[in-house]
Amino acid sequence: MAQSVTIEKGQHLKMVVEYVEEMPSKNPAWDSRWKVDGLAANGVGVTTFIGNKAMLQQTGRLKMTPENLRGKTCIFERTVEGYLNILVDGGKPKTPPVELPVAGGDEVVREEAAPSEVLEKVAQMREERRLRVSEDITWAFEKAHDLITLAMQSHEMQMGPEALRAMVALAATIHISYKDAR
Repeated sequence: MAQSVTIEKGQHLKMVVEYVEEMPSKNPAWDSRWKVDGLAANGVGVTTFIGNKAMLQQTGRLKMTPENLRGKTCIFERTVEGYLNILVDGGKPKTPPVELPVAGGDEVVREEAAPSEVLEKVAQMREERRLRVSEDITWAFEKAHDLITLAMQSHEMQMGPEALRAMVALAATIHISYKDAR
């Protein structure tokens, strides 16, 4: 499980970005934010959230999209004034790093993992995520199949192209609803 990290004013978080997703706000008066998952020092899994405006300003400055951060080593830095900077390609932060506790102990992680170890761990995290997504989609199709079959039996209908399209649409709806509820 990834460690949730809040980057306070005057701190930075360096990570190999594995996953980026825009998270809409449940409050219509608030803007969305970006969930960023990855691996920090010594392969510690971390998750942080970046406001939409800051993310788009910084990735725009870098001539990128938020999704382009995947697979890159990035430094997410909060200045002492609270502004966000995103540094890539070996940029040097002006603030100290966030201290990350190691799971199961009081030890604090300060050193960088060897690049090959980090890349191996990123590949492992991606494979685990793919497996979870595959399992979730399979589950959603099974639920959709059961519901469509029940509806067709109650109306004495045969499986046809319309029922298959309805099953795919229902499976997508179930999967999205389940994903958003997690």
